[in-house]
Amino acid sequence: MPSASEARDTSAAQASSSQLAAEAANGLWACLSDYECTYMALRNFAEATRRGYGSDLRLFIGYLDEVVGIETVKAVERTGLRAYFAELDRRGLAGATRARKLAAIRSFFSYLESAGLAPASPVAGIPRPKQEVRQPRVLTELDYASLRAACQNHRRDRAIIELFLQTGLRLSEVAALRLCDLELPMNPEDGRIGAVRVTGKGRKQRTVTLNWKACQALGTYLDGRCTGEGPPVFLARAGRPSTRCYRRLAGRTGGLWPAASSPSRALPPRARP
Repeated sequence: MPSASEARDTSAAQASSSQLAAEAANGLWACLSDYECTYMALRNFAEATRRGYGSDLRLFIGYLDEVVGIETVKAVERTGLRAYFAELDRRGLAGATRARKLAAIRSFFSYLESAGLAPASPVAGIPRPKQEVRQPRVLTELDYASLRAACQNHRRDRAIIELFLQTGLRLSEVAALRLCDLELPMNPEDGRIGAVRVTGKGRKQRTVTLNWKACQALGTYLDGRCTGEGPPVFLARAGRPSTRCYRRLAGRTGGLWPAASSPSRALPPRARP
């Protein structure tokens, strides 16, 4: 005979199951809320994945609700999904963007199926959109010189540009750097190298070598800065982390800077894992 504690646990599980069933009956929006609150945490999705999937799914459910007239999980069929992706194609969305949206929808219905809220996933059988292959832009020596000249009087921006040029790190990776991630030599001018610990996509960490040019630019910028675990490497003038500085830097470098910060560009040395 079950104990009082086991009986309470069983009752709570039944109540939770009833709540989920009610959410399926009430609509897709309620299921999306539970997906974001529980399933994403259970899968330990990265913060960027949570934001991207949540945004994609809100647009998808909004389309089903407002255009197709579908409000519940059981009413979603493959024809509705095909119509949605056909609409995305008409809007001119790139194949990579549509592939990401398909991954978000596939994850959402995987959750619904595992929770018993959908008998089968309507996403099964829908092919992944092909992604366009674009010729990467290779920076020339003149481009290198122009980038350095555009920020020669600003130590922070010079350090950002030099870090991009010498490593090819992603913008999000550079923006997330902390002082504790850097290992700089005492005197970079003697040719010694350093290293930086980078947290990339999927929270995977890797160590990237810093040559003397990157070490020198970073050392000049950080001269006099306190070290510690928490402080970000790159700060705004007010001493706070800021992403606006990257947008201003893009404008000041005449469009060359986005190429320097893209991992798909041919920048020596490459910093891809």
